[in-house]
Amino acid sequence: MLPKIARIRKKKAHEAIYQHGQRVSGRFLRIIILANNLSFNRFGFVVGAKISKKAVMRNKIKRRLRALVAEKNSSWLQGYDFLFLAFPASQDQKSQALSQDLTVLLRRLKICP
Repeated sequence: MLPKIARIRKKKAHEAIYQHGQRVSGRFLRIIILANNLSFNRFGFVVGAKISKKAVMRNKIKRRLRALVAEKNSSWLQGYDFLFLAFPASQDQKSQALSQDLTVLLRRLKICP
């Protein structure tokens, strides 16, 4: 689980990342990053109603993404805000496929070694 300090919850923070962040998209995810001038990373997860009308399914996708991020965050460059946006194809995927897509996207952003 991510610590409270590492979560992005405010709407203004989400909007700033949307407006000024750098985007990269993969098969199952889109990642938007923005430097935050802090010594740690912060994360936000967006799984819209277009993905699934069922909150259970949307929460399942968010839990998978949070677990992947918590596991891998220590090896990433620090000092960024991340927004993870799930695509509809992500609901049928296993965590391993999401992990591979996440790694590819972070390498494109030069965040992950």
